[in-house]
Amino acid sequence: MSHFPLTPMTHQAPDQEFMLAAIEEMKKSETQIKVGAAIVVDGEIVATGFRTTGQHAERAAIALAQQRGVNLKKAVLYATLEPCVDLRPGQQTQCCADLITAAGIKEVVIGRYDPNPNVHRQGWKRLRDGDVYLRDFHKDLREEIDQVNSHFMGHF
Repeated sequence: MSHFPLTPMTHQAPDQEFMLAAIEEMKKSETQIKVGAAIVVDGEIVATGFRTTGQHAERAAIALAQQRGVNLKKAVLYATLEPCVDLRPGQQTQCCADLITAAGIKEVVIGRYDPNPNVHRQGWKRLRDGDVYLRDFHKDLREEIDQVNSHFMGHF
């Protein structure tokens, strides 16, 4: 009988499934910068979203989950790109990092950090300061995100 812990293996398989779901959403994006998101509660995808001209992927997924009455305090959000922060003084729309925290989401898994030097790791920091537990996508999936967004990743 083996005494090796099973937790990492059982945790990794579904985790990868949720990361892949966010990547599939990302591929639906109609914008130059492609972003996807998946929200998971109790091991089940409850909402997804992708970036459009008028809405960020995280915002779309959170809105859908809220419409469905999902308790986001139990949710894990998988996002292919680091959630945004305020870039303009007096910005009217709440940034995604603040929206995630306000929605009560306590864990976020980030596919890729934003290559824009004005945003890079700022969304991560805002979430961390909001007591959100943060993890990264698996390395091979980060490479897939980079391929889909190669024009954006190489821009900066």
